[in-house]
Amino acid sequence: PKILYDFTTLPDLDKWRESSDHTYREPGMSKASFVLQKTQLFQRAILFSVLNLQPNGAGFAGYIADDHWNLEEYSALELLTRAQGQNGIYKIILRHKGMNIS
Repeated sequence: PKILYDFTTLPDLDKWRESSDHTYREPGMSKASFVLQKTQLFQRAILFSVLNLQPNGAGFAGYIADDHWNLEEYSALELLTRAQGQNGIYKIILRHKGMNIS
């Protein structure tokens, strides 16, 4: 297996940036924050998100990292996560060869 991100050992989240509706359009009001929680015993990444939906139900809050990997020899993706709160649904987007998110 190839580990893309091990948040238990990363020194920082400098390559990650917010990708929420308020960063892309004026009426957007959702917000995300991505931080490393570090203690003497453990380290982990925490994504906080607040969805403030538009009248039509649109809204998103998250973070993005622009990394590049050759994953040709892999056929599966495994995520180790834990959700708290009312929203336990998350979306992961992998772009093929630099394709833009539309």
